[in-house]
Amino acid sequence: MKFLCISAFMIAATSAFAPASLNTRSVSTQLYGEYGASSTSFYTTTEKQDSYASLEEVLAEKCSDDKVKQVIVDMLDVCADITEALRTALVTVEDTSNEFGDTQLSVDMVADALIWDAVKKSSVVREGASEEDPIVRDVDEGGEGEFTVCWDPLDGSSIVDNNWALGPWICTKKLVKISEDSKNFSPANLRAAQEVPGYKKLVDYFMDNRYTLRYSGGLVPDVYQQFTKGQGVFSNPTSKDSPAKLRLAFEAAPFGLLVEKAGGLTSDGVTGGSILDVVITGVDQRTALCLGSKNEVNRFNEYLEL
Repeated sequence: MKFLCISAFMIAATSAFAPASLNTRSVSTQLYGEYGASSTSFYTTTEKQDSYASLEEVLAEKCSDDKVKQVIVDMLDVCADITEALRTALVTVEDTSNEFGDTQLSVDMVADALIWDAVKKSSVVREGASEEDPIVRDVDEGGEGEFTVCWDPLDGSSIVDNNWALGPWICTKKLVKISEDSKNFSPANLRAAQEVPGYKKLVDYFMDNRYTLRYSGGLVPDVYQQFTKGQGVFSNPTSKDSPAKLRLAFEAAPFGLLVEKAGGLTSDGVTGGSILDVVITGVDQRTALCLGSKNEVNRFNEYLEL
């Protein structure tokens, strides 16, 4: 049995290439003049091309396993369905909570239902598990599926009603690289700084050295910016009164894989080792996490004495 951890709004980053038709720096200059935007603003380095690779072409080049390709296509297809649903669905609080105690929103349940439909129809998926209902369930009546797919249907749903960043990752570069150093920081679980002196010292270091705060409260946008800006660090340690919330199978492991593939580093927040070395023992398993630019993750380990 092969195990895949997939955030429904994350998988596009690993396989899809989309055009950026114009360089935004030139557009900004045309509209607002040479000084029309902040000097710290990010501008895409993607150059206009006569043609762009299709998803099928990218998968043909990057993935030799036809069944893995099919899982990716199935998940990307349902991402399009979720996008359409988000444009029309009213964000309301349901009179339910998931197994982790999180309040469920209407959009959570809509997205989850769409993904369950997709994996049940897939010819290569045997089992599925959702963060909204963290039980591994058999979805393959024919018994020919090979993959167990684990997903968070809508990462960042807690900020969707604020109209904050939420959506698929669209990769516009053939090579995504995270540099060793960073000047952006995303400090999650700041409550832990009250009990973990090293974390408070680390946050003070970021502030004293004029790092730029870039934190939204949604793991997808907070990690996605590391790929667009080419640097950054996301930190989420734990303490007795502020325990781990991130799920290893649904969130930490998938993001950790992408960050390390882009040249970044990860820490499990306990031993200081890679989050990818932590053995998944259950879909409800939670973990501390730090990931991003190599030197910043090493600094996290140093300050927390891991």
